[in-house]
Amino acid sequence: MFVKHALKTNTMEPIISENDFNAISKVLVEQKSKESNFLRGLLKKFKLVKEKDVSDKTVRLNSIVEIWHSLLKKIIKIRIVLPKKENIKQKYISVFSPISMALIGYKENDIVEVNMPGLKKHFKILKVTNN
Repeated sequence: MFVKHALKTNTMEPIISENDFNAISKVLVEQKSKESNFLRGLLKKFKLVKEKDVSDKTVRLNSIVEIWHSLLKKIIKIRIVLPKKENIKQKYISVFSPISMALIGYKENDIVEVNMPGLKKHFKILKVTNN
């Protein structure tokens, strides 16, 4: 189950650094599956920017993100990682998961809407930590 589309409640488009884009693209090239073609399409939603142009408060690869989850009605904290580092117990979530693909490129205080089959979720990004 993947995100059909994710859009911010205002008109700003999400951004992605060249480094993150290259790391994610490399994994997709290695995968070669139906999902990887779909995910390549999702990557087109991002505006590609230089590393120096990405704010510390922008969600990116390896970010720790605290969000308000509208469906669960609680705050959750996750780290967005490449698939090989995914660990649900530690709340390390793959960058290719629907929630990660929806959050990447947005900033603290943004509200992101995610439409999945049969579900509509809203996430408010409360805090972003990038090391």
